[in-house]
Amino acid sequence: MVNSNINMEGTIKDSKLKEKGQALKAALENYGSKEYTVLEKNGKKIAVFGVFGKQSLDYAPEAATKFKDPVKAAKATVEKIKKKNPDVIIAVSHSGTSEDKEMSEDEILAKEVPDIDVIVSGHSHTLLSEPITVGNTTIGSCGSYCENIGKIVLTRSKEGEKFKRQSYEILPLASVNPDEETTKELEKFRKLVDEEFFKPYGYKWDQVLTNSNFDFEPIENLGAVQKEERLGNILSDSFIYAVKEAEGDKYDPVAASIMNAGTIRGTFKKGPITTADAYNSLSIGSGPDGKPGYPLVSVYLNGNEMRALAEVDASVSESMTEARLYVSGLMYRINPHRLFLNKISEIYKVVPDALDYRDPLPYAAGIGKDSENPSRVWEKEDLKAIDAQVNDMKNSGGLQELDKGKLYRVVGDLYACQMLGLVTEKSKGLLSIVPKDKDGKEIKDFEKHIIRSQDGSELKEWYAVVRYMDSFGDKGVPSSYENLQGRKILEDVGSVSAYLKNPSKIFWMALGVVILAVAVVALIITLIVKLILGLTGATRRRRNRPTGLFGPSGSSMYRSSTSGSTIFKHRKNQYKARWRK
Repeated sequence: MVNSNINMEGTIKDSKLKEKGQALKAALENYGSKEYTVLEKNGKKIAVFGVFGKQSLDYAPEAATKFKDPVKAAKATVEKIKKKNPDVIIAVSHSGTSEDKEMSEDEILAKEVPDIDVIVSGHSHTLLSEPITVGNTTIGSCGSYCENIGKIVLTRSKEGEKFKRQSYEILPLASVNPDEETTKELEKFRKLVDEEFFKPYGYKWDQVLTNSNFDFEPIENLGAVQKEERLGNILSDSFIYAVKEAEGDKYDPVAASIMNAGTIRGTFKKGPITTADAYNSLSIGSGPDGKPGYPLVSVYLNGNEMRALAEVDASVSESMTEARLYVSGLMYRINPHRLFLNKISEIYKVVPDALDYRDPLPYAAGIGKDSENPSRVWEKEDLKAIDAQVNDMKNSGGLQELDKGKLYRVVGDLYACQMLGLVTEKSKGLLSIVPKDKDGKEIKDFEKHIIRSQDGSELKEWYAVVRYMDSFGDKGVPSSYENLQGRKILEDVGSVSAYLKNPSKIFWMALGVVILAVAVVALIITLIVKLILGLTGATRRRRNRPTGLFGPSGSSMYRSSTSGSTIFKHRKNQYKARWRK
């Protein structure tokens, strides 16, 4: 374990972080974690150091740890390493790469610290079929979920020269014949996991919960494109089901459940679905109890904040795909042509509870024609069909417009709810989301609002999936999950009416800025003209003197009318003027 930019001293000095900081320091020391290490292989010294990126820290709002600037820390560490006279310097980075060069942290690292020979890039889950080269630094990344191994060969012609890349390969991990000894070890772990972890929940690792007659989306590209995902639908539905089951007679109706693409770690394939499959779908994180899995949390948002929530999905997730939202209980349109933070053209609360959300919603009337993105709608006839069904469902009470001042109960995992609490700060107040309790008081500590099972334990999100899958039993996963249900669509229309439909406060702010800018430009032009005239001595000479009350004219602009038809009449303004020195 290597990490060069944990600010342990600063963490422990912070009174709020001291206790957790000391625990982290003891754990890292116990595991032998270092700033860097030097490996000797075949007479060559290979230095390896670790670095944790800025975006990674943004994604961990409750890390309770301070970090140094990754580039500055890397520079300092490399200077220490160079004193060891290594042959190769490798950075293992949890910073990632991006198509946006200004956001591509590992490319920035390579540029700022040119003595690094290789950066093994993580965090962004990028599959680089060809390496990125910055100066003499090779950046490699082989995707995610143990699908590939990256192989880089460095060579040099003689001693003392710098190593250079000779080749770069991405090697897919193919299936292999089981190794007998490894299989025995795995069996030991399975028994341990069943006894120590799953047994208290009443399940076993390989227990079959239900079956599916179809595949869900593969995990590799989940969230890469803005669209509805069937996997997101069934997982978000499981939250409402599990909360309703856990609270029983005390169930407080959930208006919507949310989950973000960044926490999903597994999918479901055609065939049996086991406890292990359900667990793996949402296996990351932990709660205050220290047990694996994020617990579900209950918060309350008003109607405006519900729209802002959808706007996070519509606008923010384009540059941070981990923030792609999958929802149960809401239905909204996203127009990609509209202004940033003003992309939601309409949003509704779906009235039925989670068990009825499986039925197609009005948006389903126009989706499926784009093979690359089934959620994209652009044809007028499809949009008309959608509008007609939306109106029908509104009239029947199946859809409700959000009440700006009303509080709605929203359920998400601990991570998602903590991130909601940062939206206002991160957006500089442009988006306002303040998670509240049922009395309308702002939530400061989300752990106090964890939903608990009837035995008092944390209701884990993975357990919600287990319970939902188990509820299907021998009947199998409902066929409705094989198709998109129209929970959100991409309204790919660039008309004026589409731009102006249900504008947010961001639109009005932008319009105000434009009007102000035009006014300022007009004022500047006027002042410049006056300045020029003053410098050149230009004067304005009137040919006709004004005789009217409000300006010059050939005759009086106003006269009384004896007919009583009007009081004011005027003739054409005959005022003429010209500029002369």
